[in-house]
Amino acid sequence: MSDILTTNRQNQSVCFPNKPSVDEIKSRDYLIEGIAIATDCLQSVPDLETSIDKASSALGKALGVDKVYIFEYHSHPTTGELAISQRWEWIAEGILPGINNLAWQNLAGKDYCPRWYELFLQGKVISGLVKDFPVEEQEILESQEICSVLAVPIQIKNKLWGFIQFDNYHSPHQWSSSEQIALKSVALTFGAAIEREQTELKLIELNNKLETQIRTNENNILFRNLVENANDIFYCLSSNMTFSYLSPYFTDLLGYQIEEFIGNTFIPIVHPDDVQACIKFIQAGFETGEKQAGLEFRGKHKNGSMRWLTANSSPIKDIDGKVVGVQGIVRDITERKEAEEILYLREQQLRTVISSAPLILFALDNQGRFTLSDGKGLQAMGLQPEQVVGQNVYDMYHDYPKILADIDQALTGQEMTTYPEIAGMFFESHFCPIRNDSGEVIGVTGVSVDITERKRSEQLFEEQAQREELLNLLTKQIRSSLDFEEILENTLQEVRDLFHLDSCCFAWYCCETEEPYWDCIKEAHLPDIPKTTGHYPIAKVRGLTVKLLQLKPIEVPDVEIETDLDIREVLQMLGLKASLMIPMQVRAGSIAVINCMHYNKTRDWSDAEIELMQSVMGQLAIALNQAELYTQSKAKAIELEKTLTELQQTQTQMIQSEKMSSLGQMVAGVAHEINNPVNFIHGNLTHACDYTEDLLRLVQLYQQNYPQPVSQIEEELEAIDFEFLQKDLTKLLKSMKVGTERIREIVKSLRTFSRLDEAECKNTEIHEGIDSTLMILQNRLKPKQEYPGIEVFKEYGKLPVVQCYAGQLNQVFMNILANAIDALEERDQKRTLTEIQENPSTICIKTELIEKKQAVSITICDNGLGIPQEIQNRIFDPFFTTKTVGKGTGLGMSISYQIITERHKGSFKCVSSPGSGACFVIQIPITQGMT
Repeated sequence: MSDILTTNRQNQSVCFPNKPSVDEIKSRDYLIEGIAIATDCLQSVPDLETSIDKASSALGKALGVDKVYIFEYHSHPTTGELAISQRWEWIAEGILPGINNLAWQNLAGKDYCPRWYELFLQGKVISGLVKDFPVEEQEILESQEICSVLAVPIQIKNKLWGFIQFDNYHSPHQWSSSEQIALKSVALTFGAAIEREQTELKLIELNNKLETQIRTNENNILFRNLVENANDIFYCLSSNMTFSYLSPYFTDLLGYQIEEFIGNTFIPIVHPDDVQACIKFIQAGFETGEKQAGLEFRGKHKNGSMRWLTANSSPIKDIDGKVVGVQGIVRDITERKEAEEILYLREQQLRTVISSAPLILFALDNQGRFTLSDGKGLQAMGLQPEQVVGQNVYDMYHDYPKILADIDQALTGQEMTTYPEIAGMFFESHFCPIRNDSGEVIGVTGVSVDITERKRSEQLFEEQAQREELLNLLTKQIRSSLDFEEILENTLQEVRDLFHLDSCCFAWYCCETEEPYWDCIKEAHLPDIPKTTGHYPIAKVRGLTVKLLQLKPIEVPDVEIETDLDIREVLQMLGLKASLMIPMQVRAGSIAVINCMHYNKTRDWSDAEIELMQSVMGQLAIALNQAELYTQSKAKAIELEKTLTELQQTQTQMIQSEKMSSLGQMVAGVAHEINNPVNFIHGNLTHACDYTEDLLRLVQLYQQNYPQPVSQIEEELEAIDFEFLQKDLTKLLKSMKVGTERIREIVKSLRTFSRLDEAECKNTEIHEGIDSTLMILQNRLKPKQEYPGIEVFKEYGKLPVVQCYAGQLNQVFMNILANAIDALEERDQKRTLTEIQENPSTICIKTELIEKKQAVSITICDNGLGIPQEIQNRIFDPFFTTKTVGKGTGLGMSISYQIITERHKGSFKCVSSPGSGACFVIQIPITQGMT
């Protein structure tokens, strides 16, 4: 492994000739992951065939090749000359296998690409495109449709054993130096695995020889002494997998007495997770009759601890060749396993360094002194490899406290990645602590990659993204808003922020007047920059105007050296150092310009910036056209909406008038029909009273003159309770008279409310209309069971007769009073009787004469919950109602408002606040213009 590190260190300039791209870093990570998996398989999988198959698969997939196979150099079985044979193979999907092809077995070693054999002896690799190989090699490789090759020698004990080859069939691949070095190290691991297999085979051969000695009687005593004194366990198993023999070392190694397991199975002394593997291993010996080797498992010591063991076996056959048992050797490999674990941990540390794809490798001790400094990346900093070894990082970077703080943190044992900046260069640095066997941090290793170019690319990408975001934002605003002023203001601010300008303004060229001028209407500027909005007469900017009207961008990086005197004069007048002006024709011939300005520094305007500003102007032109279309459409929509509203109001008023007319006719008809019979009854009640009194006097005379009537009369008088009848009959007739008078008053109120005889504007008593409305609503106002009713307070002023449409005015009173009663009843439903009695519901009606206005005022107030402001704003809108479905149409207050304001030229307003009730104030003039 140290040779690999040395080679890697010596070839840094080859491994990393250029700064790696993102794809190269990904490929490198895949290679490292494949090497890690292959190494793990070769070291941990006991079966050589399986381990090499898995390792070849991992490498093939990581490298993206089509075929991975291993050849062995060996002696020809017949001639004894050098021969070559294919031993293992992995192929990608769609590639034909060749492992079973006899043509690839026992080839003459020096005839198959003889140049390769000589290079392999020197420890060199074969790599490149087949078309660049010698002609004789091209013929061999192209016949297999191979387009690129990498072949790495496999050595065992510093001797050439064979080679591992990686082929590409479809996409040629140029193998980098880093890949060759990495795969050369993997070839060493393959060699180690093959060597381990050969050692185990030799051990099996030794065991077989020992078994032969056991069968030989003359050497039996010698062999038994060898077995019983060996530091391995010799065992024999019968056909039922029970021990028939165990050597004494069984007790020394696992702590059990031999007698405890003779005749018993091995399962109790095997770790539960390894039992099935052991059973399969022994069964394979019985089933195949062949030797088995390479089993590694955990054996359970009597004290409960575990020991790592390896086992092999060979069959015991009778004279007929039938397997009657197995025998073998079990060896303690615990120390080897522990050593492999330590090696694995060290390899993991090494892999951490390798996987960071270093351009600058470094290591520090716990005092901050450099113990390693290598990598081509040092050249960019003006350093040579190992130049700073021995120097203290705290002295070298005392001007970079952030870097020193990161190193301090790493020395506390934290693995971390930082992104420092040194002398204008950006690095990605990864720190990994180094610990001793006690776990103490004794230093750090790390890798730093120069990411300056990546940072610059990211900055350029970010600037491009910001520009695209500006256009997207502008496009989104155009789609979501048709307010050109808002879009323009946001655009100027975004442009100023994106380009880091001192100011950015927008101006119109106004040529409709006698003296044309530029009108700067919007700008976005820094707080300390003077405003540029306002009018600029053509006389002051004539030369610049001529050039702007050509509709070409004008870029001025430095005003002081601008060769065009007309442009320089205007920009100097404005106090500018640099300017970019983008004119464009928008609307029907109108010219506009955006001016990007710097007051304190010069600036070289890039083509991308000019192109972006032209795109911005194009988007603004679209926004302006859409805004104009929207304004025109909106004006038409407002006009149509107004017409529609008027039509709806007229239709509503006509419907309501018709309904009220029908209602008035019905009320008048009902009142007339009721009035006639009631008058008849009322008129006859007087005569009925007189007749009744005469009859009662006559009866009294009979009683006085005939005090002792016949028995039949006495019985009838007693049956009809004559005395009560005399008293109650008079009362009954008086009650009937009162009832008819009440009916006459109601009929009068109905006729007054309907006002069929007053459809035109006539002189009217306002109080009569209010009283008639209250009379109709009396049933809702009067007390009921468990409800005290609603009190009505009248504060009537002295009013003259008023010219009005009495029927319509009564309709207004009805709507207001009905709404007040609804509100009070709704409030009282949520109150207890006690609460209602303490604060009874009331309606107050107040009238007064306003002499200055020659008008009368009618105010109707309730003491309900009041009306929120947001509802007051809509209370007179058609079809607006707060009542539930079926209880209100939303037309009452709207029609009432039209009756007062349009028919009577008066005013109608609502005054209310939550919790203070509501007041409706009506004012109408005393006289109306007669029509």
